[in-house]
Amino acid sequence: MEQARKQLDKIIDVIKLYDITEESLVDRELALIKVKTTPATRNEIIQLVDVFRANIVDVAADSLIVEVTGDEDKLISLLKLLSTFGIKEIARTGRLAMTRGMPSA
Repeated sequence: MEQARKQLDKIIDVIKLYDITEESLVDRELALIKVKTTPATRNEIIQLVDVFRANIVDVAADSLIVEVTGDEDKLISLLKLLSTFGIKEIARTGRLAMTRGMPSA
């Protein structure tokens, strides 16, 4: 309980909120994906990650951590392909967006 309270105390208050659903925007999502590997599958996973322009940010004896950014469809496609190797863990930011051009008042 104490840890949960401390984490809630760290949350930043929302000062302004804008509805950008009708705006022209750029949106992205970030995911970290820990994938099971073996010596036999490691190269195949590395090639797959490269095709998606993702990055390998950690290498362990039995896993790789892949960092990927893009739209939701890109992330889902990569997740489906990596799931055949076995996904150990996933962390996703959710959709982040910013309006194009000059900011609206």
